[in-house]
Amino acid sequence: MFRADYDLEQGQFSESIVAGTTCGELPFFSDTPRTATVVAEKRTIAWLLDEEDWDKLQKDHPEVGYELMKICLKLTSERLSAITGYVIFHTYYPKNIATRLTCIHRYILTTAA
Repeated sequence: MFRADYDLEQGQFSESIVAGTTCGELPFFSDTPRTATVVAEKRTIAWLLDEEDWDKLQKDHPEVGYELMKICLKLTSERLSAITGYVIFHTYYPKNIATRLTCIHRYILTTAA
């Protein structure tokens, strides 16, 4: 399991990245600066796809590249929605309530994995 730590203008945010999902897909595919620092929270196997291998995958197996891109876009959309919700929530609710609900949300994410 990985943890992504975001240091945004609106505050700090962390999320767990569970097995079978991706991280870093937005800056990879959009050629933009990364928005988070990712660390392994426990012993983990990670696969790395660099630009050279991505180009080769697209050339040799375009249908696989297309499906991977769709999956990454879906995960990016979900992640951005979660971050937006977090920022909006913490903007409008007092810190003590927000902290309690964030702990509940993390518990739900952890137990769902």
